[in-house]
Formats: sequence, C-alpha cells, structure tokens
Amino acid sequence: MVTATSIVRPSRKCTHNGIMAFLLLCMQWLSSTAVAADALFVSVDRDKIYMNEMLELTVTGKQELSLSFGSLFNLSNLNLPEPDISSLLNDFNVIDRNQKYNVQSINGQNNATITWVYTLAPKHTGLITVPSLEFNQQHSASFQVEILDGKRAVSDQAPPLAFLEVAVDKQEVHLYEQVRYTLKLYYSDHLASGELSSPNPQNTLTEQLGDQKKYSSYRYNQRYDVIEREYVIFPQQAGDLTLDEQTFTGTMIDRRAGRKRMIREVSDRLSVKVLPAESGGFWLPAISFSLRENWDKELDTIQVGDNLTRTISMNALGLLASALPPLNQQEVEGFKIYPDQPVTESHPHEAGVEASRIEKQAYIAIKPGQWTLPEIRIPWYDTTNKVSRMAVIPSRTLTVIAGPAQGNPALPPATPVTKNSAPADKPLPKDLPAQTEESHNHMLFLSVITFMALGWGLTLYYVYSIKKQSGQVMPPAGPPSFDGQLSPLLHAIENRQPSWLNHLKSWAQVAVPDKHFDSILDVLRVLQDQDLKSLLLAFEQSFYSANRKPLDTDKLIEKLKQEHQLRSSKKVPAPSLESLYPLN
Repeated sequence: MVTATSIVRPSRKCTHNGIMAFLLLCMQWLSSTAVAADALFVSVDRDKIYMNEMLELTVTGKQELSLSFGSLFNLSNLNLPEPDISSLLNDFNVIDRNQKYNVQSINGQNNATITWVYTLAPKHTGLITVPSLEFNQQHSASFQVEILDGKRAVSDQAPPLAFLEVAVDKQEVHLYEQVRYTLKLYYSDHLASGELSSPNPQNTLTEQLGDQKKYSSYRYNQRYDVIEREYVIFPQQAGDLTLDEQTFTGTMIDRRAGRKRMIREVSDRLSVKVLPAESGGFWLPAISFSLRENWDKELDTIQVGDNLTRTISMNALGLLASALPPLNQQEVEGFKIYPDQPVTESHPHEAGVEASRIEKQAYIAIKPGQWTLPEIRIPWYDTTNKVSRMAVIPSRTLTVIAGPAQGNPALPPATPVTKNSAPADKPLPKDLPAQTEESHNHMLFLSVITFMALGWGLTLYYVYSIKKQSGQVMPPAGPPSFDGQLSPLLHAIENRQPSWLNHLKSWAQVAVPDKHFDSILDVLRVLQDQDLKSLLLAFEQSFYSANRKPLDTDKLIEKLKQEHQLRSSKKVPAPSLESLYPLN
C-alpha cells in the first residue's frame, strides 16, 4: 500500500512575521542593555555578618571623560565625583575606601567604568537597609543585610584569620589596688597594616606595662603570630569597673583567597568588682612594701658642724611611684635639716609594676647634746594576705659633742714631781702612784712640743736669712689675696693650661672660705650665675675631650671677671640649700 504524505510548507507571510518578531526581541534586548549600562550597580560580599566582621560594599558606575594625552597616565588627578553614601553613616562606620578605573575610547568618546569599594563596620545589630545610592544621575536598587550579635563560630575546621583575647588577673580588688589587663592579637597571615586600641576605662589610672611582646602560638590547629600588650589599671572609685571591648582594624594578605582583606576584630567586655578601702584614713594597697633608712657616715661620734646625709627609701610592688606618699618633714632640735628633691621611679616587674621613692636629707649638727629623731610610720594593706600592716623606721637618739670651735676639755693639770720621784732617765717603779705617772707623761709631752716649736723657729729664721741675702724678703704669713687668685686663673684659662682647675678651686676657696672645694662640681654649687656655670662646664668638657676642639674663652673670662668684681664689692651668699644633684 502506498501512503501519500503531504508536506506543508510555510507561507511567505509566516516567514516574514517570524523575522519581524526576532528583530523586535533583539531591539528590546539592546534597549534593556543600554538602560543597564546607564544604571548604578551596588553589591556586598555577604548579606549576613556578625558585629565583629566588616562588610565590603562595591559600587559600579559610568562616567564620560574628557581626557588629554597626559591625563591618560594619571587618572587620579581627575577629581571624579563619588557616590553619595551619607545615608549609610547612621548604620555603618566607613573603615576604608578605594577606587578603580576602566576607560574605553571609541571614535573619540571616552567612557570610564568606575568601581568604588567601601569597607564598612556595623554600628548595631539587626536588619539594615542599604538605601538607593546616586551617582551622575544614576540610581541603584536598595537591599538589606543582616547584622548578627556575637561572633562567628570558629573551630579547627574554620579557623579565623585573626582574633583578640583579653584577660584580667583578678575579678575582685580593693580601691587603688593593681589590676593586670592583658590584650593579645592573634593573626595567621601577613599583616600589612593595622591599629589596635588601648584600654582607657573611666575613673582609673591606666598605664602600659613595658613594651609590647611578639611571639608565636598554636591555636585552632595552626600557627599564629601574637602581639601581646599588658596594662596595669588602678581603680579610683569603688563599684563595678567595666573594661570595654578592644578593637583591631587592619589589612591582611589572605593567602587562601589570594588578595588583601580588611579585617575588624572585637574583644570581649570584662568586668571587675572594686571593693572600698577598709580604713577611712590613708590607704595604700600593695603586694609588698618596705621602708628603709641609710646614713652616709657612722653615727657613733658626731661633732657640731658635721654634715650627715640620711637616705630614706620606699619600695612597693603593685603600685605606681606617684602613689607613694611623701615624708612629713619634722624639725629636730640640735640639727638643721635640708631635704633634697625626691627621686621616684616605676618599672615593670613579673608581678606587675614596681615603684620606688628615695628622699635624701642633709643633717647639719648645730648644738651639742642628745637629740631624738622621731619614728616614721606608714600604714599599708597587704593585698596578698588581705591584712593591714605598718612599715616603721624606729626613733633614733643621736649624741652630738662640741667640736674644735667650741673648745676641747682642758688637759689635766700637771702634778709636781716630788723629791721621791725617780729620775727621768730611769724607769719608774711599778708601785709609783698613778698621779705621778700622769704628771711625768704630761711634762714629757710639753718637752716634745717645745723642742718641735724651737726647730720650726730655727728653720724659718734660716730661710728668712737666705731670702734676705738674695734681696727677696718673704711677706708675712696671712690669708691669700682674693684679687691675687684671679690673674693666674684667667691666664691658665686663656692659655688652656692644665692648672686652670686648681686655680679655679683656689679662687673659690678664698671667695667662700667656709666651704671646701675638691672638684669643679663643688665650685658650681656656690655660683649663682647660670651662664658662668654652663661656660665652666663646657670648658672642662672641651679641655678634656679626645679631639680637644678649641673653645672661645673670651666670654668665660668676662663672666669670671664680673663674678669676681661682684664678690669683691659685696659678700655674695652661697645658696642656702645645695642640691645633691646640682647639674640635673
């Protein structure tokens, strides 16, 4: 059987209609593409993040440019406008921003595709709407992102690029007691840049303890570089002390993604309970506290006019030097007391911070007798054993005897030698009374003194005779002339002679006879002209330096002449209180 099959061919009319439909579709697509080319595109890298993370917002727009040949090589000088992102600032902090350009030139028309990348840190949790942005009459579509509370869960399978850890050594302290706060930043990749905040809680004294440390540690089954900073915090108010979160914001090279990444890490918030002081008066909490005294001389024999230096040292662990109390200056009969400036110091210790305060006092004995120095008592609280203690320097009685200026006790009167006394050239009998022996010793002592005086007299007469024969007569002995000391001093300085320092001390000794001068520092202590002090010190340093650079001595000589003239016309008192460190 033969079956006939009919073939239906499309009419020319149908073919024409299909072609028209296809062309209409192409026109619509081209039209939509043209519209899209003029749109402003906004996107984010994630639509759900945690509070400690950052959002990367990318904005892409187009701009027609008018370029010269030179500007093609430096597009940054074009000062192109940016999208208006002020509507985002209520919900985000802008951490970083950068731009990228892609310029196409067709038939003399230059069109640039500009991409802005913003790194945003959320200010709060919740569902946040990113509103429509505008650029060059282009508008973007709005959308939403979700900000979650807390931190993204991390594990050995999902280790973080970086994270922060904070800790305190105590959860409960007393008022003014030391709290050690440790802040650690862990990061696994190369850290290009970054900023790490520092704790600054209210109603506290806070100081960083030494320099930051850097080392390596393993966490989440991988190696991290660690930056550690330690702080000491001293609460100044009782109650709950809140230690806010610390933040790290930086740029890291993410090896896994092969690009730079802005990161933001936030630490935990901590709280410490601060107890009030246990006493209403002076309160000094410390891990340990000591109080000591030291004298520069033995105190067995003190004469009127003697100068003693008393050094009192306080050492505390767990306190800043600014917290150590000053000593109450008390007058002591029989002494003039001149305190020096205290020296305080704080430095790191394995238990936190260690502090010291050193006070020096110059004691000058002015009256013979027995004089008592009162005891020194400083209460403190032992934070380790939770008990109050007292540091004490006990009272001390000093005996001052009359010095040579007040006269020494008279020698015992000589007892006449009786006729029964033994001759001087024979040994005394053992049974001779003690008084006769003392008399003999005294007469022998006077004989030796007389013989020595006669010898000195003959020697002086002989020297005087020799000088007289040579035409030179020795002047009568007397105190050295003040004016006579100046000329050799100036001459030695002008000619840079090594004897200049000896001449300077001699000149000062005549100017201030009640002082003793062993070094240039002793001379500087009695001078009041600061310029003269500086010039003398500079001359000494220049004179004894290895390169021996010449120094203009005209000004120094002029200043010395002025000081000499001033002291010649009137008595210039030395400073009443000489500093133990006059050049500092």
